[in-house]
Amino acid sequence: MTILFCDTVGSTALGEATDPETTRRVMSRYAETMIEIVRIHGGTVERFRGDEVMAVFGVPIVHEDDALRAVRAGTEMQRALGRLNEELRSRFEIELACRIGINTGEVVAGDPSTGETFVTGDAVNLAKRLEQVAEPGRIMIGTATHALVKDAVRVGPRERFTAKGKSEDVGKLQLEDVDASAAGYARRLDAPLVGRLAERTVLCDEIDRLFAEGRCGVLTLVGPAGVGKSRLAHEVVSHFAGRARVATGRCLAYGIGITYWPLVELVQDLGGMEAVAEAVRGAEDESVALERLRSAIGEAELVAPSDEIFWGIRRVLEALAQRRPLLVCLEDIHWAEPTMLDLVEYVAAFGVGPVVVLCNARPELLESRPTWARHMLVELTQLTDAETEALIASLGIEDARARRTIAATAEGNPLFAEQLAAMVLESGDERVEHLAMPASIQALLAARLDSLEPGERRALERASVVGKEFWQRAVADLSPAADRPQVTTWLLSLSRKGLVVPMREDETKADRFRFHHALIRDVAYGGIPKGVRADLHEGFATWLRSQPEGFGEHDEIVGYHAEQAYRYLSALVPPDERTRALSAQAARSLAAAGRRAYARDDMRATSSLLGRAGELMAPDDPSRGELQFQLSGAAWSIGDRRRGDDALEAVLAAAERAGDTRLAWHALLERAARRSYEHGAEADELLAVAEEARSVFAEANDSLGLARAWRRIANAQRLAGQFERAVEAGEEAFKHAADAVDGREQGRIVDGLCTALLYGPTYAPEAITRCEELITEARSTPSFEAAVLSSLAGLVAMRGDFARARRVYRRAKRLWEELGLRYAVAGLTQVGGELELMAENPTGAERELRAGAEMLETVGGNALQSALLAKALAAQGGDVEAEALAVAAERAAGGREIQAEVIAGVTRAVVCARRGEHDVALELAVAAASRTEQSDALNLRADALVVLTRCLENLGRTAEAAARHAEARSLYVAKGNAAALARLSEREPAGLPSAPRRE
Repeated sequence: MTILFCDTVGSTALGEATDPETTRRVMSRYAETMIEIVRIHGGTVERFRGDEVMAVFGVPIVHEDDALRAVRAGTEMQRALGRLNEELRSRFEIELACRIGINTGEVVAGDPSTGETFVTGDAVNLAKRLEQVAEPGRIMIGTATHALVKDAVRVGPRERFTAKGKSEDVGKLQLEDVDASAAGYARRLDAPLVGRLAERTVLCDEIDRLFAEGRCGVLTLVGPAGVGKSRLAHEVVSHFAGRARVATGRCLAYGIGITYWPLVELVQDLGGMEAVAEAVRGAEDESVALERLRSAIGEAELVAPSDEIFWGIRRVLEALAQRRPLLVCLEDIHWAEPTMLDLVEYVAAFGVGPVVVLCNARPELLESRPTWARHMLVELTQLTDAETEALIASLGIEDARARRTIAATAEGNPLFAEQLAAMVLESGDERVEHLAMPASIQALLAARLDSLEPGERRALERASVVGKEFWQRAVADLSPAADRPQVTTWLLSLSRKGLVVPMREDETKADRFRFHHALIRDVAYGGIPKGVRADLHEGFATWLRSQPEGFGEHDEIVGYHAEQAYRYLSALVPPDERTRALSAQAARSLAAAGRRAYARDDMRATSSLLGRAGELMAPDDPSRGELQFQLSGAAWSIGDRRRGDDALEAVLAAAERAGDTRLAWHALLERAARRSYEHGAEADELLAVAEEARSVFAEANDSLGLARAWRRIANAQRLAGQFERAVEAGEEAFKHAADAVDGREQGRIVDGLCTALLYGPTYAPEAITRCEELITEARSTPSFEAAVLSSLAGLVAMRGDFARARRVYRRAKRLWEELGLRYAVAGLTQVGGELELMAENPTGAERELRAGAEMLETVGGNALQSALLAKALAAQGGDVEAEALAVAAERAAGGREIQAEVIAGVTRAVVCARRGEHDVALELAVAAASRTEQSDALNLRADALVVLTRCLENLGRTAEAAARHAEARSLYVAKGNAAALARLSEREPAGLPSAPRRE
């Protein structure tokens, strides 16, 4: 809500200079004036002490324009004091000056039903500070208030000042002027009309028909706030502007003498009373009708009765329509006074001629005036996701992810999309994942909810605790006993009012509803005090545990509600038995849900759930170590390296304190593996740790530990270029994982195993068969399948079936992406890059490898990724960048990664040869080929020999070139690399005998 402080300046001196009775009269007159202004604008004077007025706007009734009301009240206070000073000077020879501060924010308010409205909170304190820094005769507003009134005010430059009790300086703006009738935030009527073609056609066709038949009619656009009624009405009015006389008027939410305010705006839109008089000149009863119109808009001395005003306005409208059809647009008629609504219906019933009144209204109009439904209604619903994104793009949001985020939050409401887009644009950063609710939307929805009956509001608040979707039974059971019989009735009433929507029966066989919009749920929830929230969350967690299966995944939902109850309660009271019980319950439930997420390879959910469980778990909980270990792996696998490493160090510390040797070695093994991946540690270091861990786990009869140790041994062998040994170690690891019945570990093992099958000496058709067996033999999980498919794509490409290879690759990539495993996707691009290079598509290879390189930037890059990207660039002639990347890859490999070093070396040789540096090229090629002799990676060795062959040919050493060529071909044959053999045959040296081929 919005708080206004108004304080006089120099009142102490006034008291000293005047008689006490005079001072009392002056201050009483001042108080009467100020209090009346606050009342007229819908505020409540909470305190009048001495010469200070404190007023609140939003208690006991919330209005969507409370901030604007406060600003207008403040402006009128200053003007009224100027008029009052004229009286004070003439009677008492004194005058007053006041300063005003206005601020908007969240407060804690008393219960209006008891008459207690006292408000407290930081927003109140800041309003007082703003008043204290304002100059006499000036108004200072806070930045939160300005956001709600920016399109109706003129302010000075934004400044900052130090406020007592605030750790940082806060913003302030001096109010210069306020538009008496403008909205606080204007709609974007310049934005393209999106998704309303059918409704526009219906309206235009009906107006055309009424004009053609020369008849009066009323058409009403109905829809919730922000759904686009004004934008569509503006489009329709613009469509008829060339063929009809058009005018627009808006109904105001409050004020003195607003009954016929729309007529004031209509006259202004038509050019003023003189223009209207000229337009109806010569019409029957012209002078009397015009006089009645002047009476309605306040330009006549005498006030006519309503029936005479109605008659006069009808005759003026008929006269205006005699020469050209008349289209009158009335905005926001849900705010219209009953007399104004009567006038519209009178014109529709008795009017003659082509006069059409196009109204727009919120559903509240039909609640207060059900008979309005006899006029033609056109209901506007939410935009589709695609339409919403198109609107957001037209508002200037260029980032596709930001558009999706805004669209998801707006849920098809154009105003919400506009306000959210404006907030993002004002921040200057479109990289958003979650959006706070703009104050304008919060105010709009809060006012709507505040108009509900108390019982409806209580039901809605309890529903908001359950979630965006909720069960009627849950809301009833969370309600006070006296409310329970009425809950269904209230929910159905809320449905009629467009706030909730009934849903089809699901497996729970219980009546369900959902909030019409997630932001409605947020506002309803935000109005519940923290103590009540804690009780309701705790109650719902208890309720859910008592329900049969089908009410969702109990652990995660129960854990969430117990967690929320704990956090709200902890903010209010010191730790006690209740808070400790809630914390333990939440930790248990979230940990159970996290372990299930881990088992199904949902690492994002695992990281979130286990992280929250760890924060709630007691430090001495015996299950904490295992939980932190799983959290570490989940966080690391989705790219949250720091969190993963911190959790792993916490596991080591906990294991050391508890003397848990087994857990300590699991953590030491994981740390050694990460060092080898991230920091380029020697393969021998990882092998030594893995071998020692294997002994510890064998003695402890720990099958899972043995599986992990053998997996790391396989990793070390792959780093050393010994892929056949890596296959043997991987198969051993796979057996132990099967004994441990750990599908997640099997998936991680099979990733390394299939990688060794891909790069090692195993004949490609045999490796393909083994990969296919693994998918059918083992309990397949998404990560397991993705790991196998990743290598299978490369193996199939070797056989020359690129179409199938790409299908397999895309399937693997989709699975990794769905699991949110960032590093796995990055690693897969290495296979994709080589696949495209085999298919002689270096551009496609570059695209895949660059995408992977961007993902790996968070861990300082990857030597093999850089080497492969250099190879793809060199294949396109991008020698400068290729050479730079190759050198960087060699440096990153540091003598520890044979595969990366060899690919980088031969790429540099290719670049040097193209520059004519044949001796340097040969030296590099020889070094690379020599390095491969330490590895059984047949393709790697053959690739190096192919480049060496070209370098020898360039120097005329044909005999040596032929020998190396034959050796390369024999290696490709041994691997079963048909694609490489086909390319090699295109460059067959003359006179070289054919080598035997393996079928």
